[in-house]
Amino acid sequence: NVGKTSINISNICTWEEIAQIAKVISNTSTITDDSETATVTVNGIQKTLKVGEVKYLDGKKVRILGFNHDELVDPSAYGTTTLTGKAGISFEYVDLMEAPQMNSSATNSGGWAQTELRGTLNSTTYNSLSIKNSIKKVKKDYIPTYDVAKTQQTDDYLWLLSCGEIWDNGYKANYRGYAIATEGKQYKYYKMNLGSISYSTSNNITKKPSASDFYVNVWWLRSPYCYNVCHFCYVSSSGICSATLPGPYPGVAPVFSI
Repeated sequence: NVGKTSINISNICTWEEIAQIAKVISNTSTITDDSETATVTVNGIQKTLKVGEVKYLDGKKVRILGFNHDELVDPSAYGTTTLTGKAGISFEYVDLMEAPQMNSSATNSGGWAQTELRGTLNSTTYNSLSIKNSIKKVKKDYIPTYDVAKTQQTDDYLWLLSCGEIWDNGYKANYRGYAIATEGKQYKYYKMNLGSISYSTSNNITKKPSASDFYVNVWWLRSPYCYNVCHFCYVSSSGICSATLPGPYPGVAPVFSI
């Protein structure tokens, strides 16, 4: 008989076990980016994970954002090509990281792909993580020109959320937050907990603990602000979408997939 268990990953699962579960999730086509739970069998044991469950990674709290959401750069990243071609589990940092500014110059030209922060996250930060060998590189949509509603893709180990991965609405029709286009689908965690709450409405869902007094609970998004070539969007201390120059002030809450 197959044993059954619902797992609170913060207390029970090791990261090695999570990686094994993620591989099976990726190979299970009935689990989609709209699934709230994922139940799979690993080593004869049926295990269930839930969106929103948390675990610590190198002293920082992370939570499950969704299952089979992010497209793998290499479809055989788990050793064989899976049924979905997606990374099994995507995680978001709940605790902010102190990291370099988005850009040292006041520009969003080139979008997320050209930011200094992206370079840092996918090199220095990635290499510092104890689970880096389990993290999968995935394809991420981004807006390269702030006022053109056409996206391109980067290949990332770590990335920042876009407005569209949090909110399903924006400043104008077809906008997401203050981004001119949607850069990826709304993650299940935000779909479940935020729903269609306006990007400009204060809420507790998008707030994060402060890493220090300096960061004061604000955190970067990868979306360029739709009205000038200088600003990137961020989440304010009240949980709304805002925008500022790409300096050092907002904190960093990366996302990664296992």
